[in-house]
Amino acid sequence: MMWFLGALAAVASGLIDRPADVIPADRQTAYKAWLTAEAIKWEAEFARVAPCPQARVSDIETEIVPLTSPPPDMAERGLKEGVRVEGCGRSTRQNILVFPKKDGSGWVSGPGYPGVTLTYNAIQTNVMKIAGPMLARLAPPGCAVSGDKLVVGELSIAMPPGSIRFDKPREGEPPGGARFYIALPAPNTSGVVAERAWQEKWPMTICGKAIDMGVLFLPMKDGTLQFLVQFPTYTRP
Repeated sequence: MMWFLGALAAVASGLIDRPADVIPADRQTAYKAWLTAEAIKWEAEFARVAPCPQARVSDIETEIVPLTSPPPDMAERGLKEGVRVEGCGRSTRQNILVFPKKDGSGWVSGPGYPGVTLTYNAIQTNVMKIAGPMLARLAPPGCAVSGDKLVVGELSIAMPPGSIRFDKPREGEPPGGARFYIALPAPNTSGVVAERAWQEKWPMTICGKAIDMGVLFLPMKDGTLQFLVQFPTYTRP
């Protein structure tokens, strides 16, 4: 279940009440203050700058999500929060997984990369493990791809699900709903659920050098998700 909240972001606090079965009524005010502080903190962390004290945090969307194998002190459901942080000349969408404590005493945040993405935090971590050595080769000489030397910009969906095909269209064949053709390396695409594949653009800045990284996500028939990191970002039709 998902609530789209952008039209309601003009309320004085910038945030509306969350689903009461996840955030009890008597904890709503405390939760919104906590989420505001967390969003401002993570915005600064990803941008590698100081937090903006006058930043405004407003709603984009909130989704109730099940938590897989949570620790004993955590609830079995949490929230996937999408909020906008604006201030100090910056405006970004921040994505935060919220893990409520079972005893109601508070929450733990799990930040995802900023921007629009169909991925969760764990997938993003796996992508960066693969991309790290590639980014290091593209970095300026003497630049270590770590810490404050690497800035991740706002992610975006370059090719949404349903827009990619992997079998090259024959001459004169209508393209159907697909708008992009991508030739995958071996092994072949027999295990890919082609209509669910998508590509995202992940902009990076390494020691001041801007690098656009593309990530092609491939949902498989066995339920797993594979991905290919691409430089440059786009493969044109």
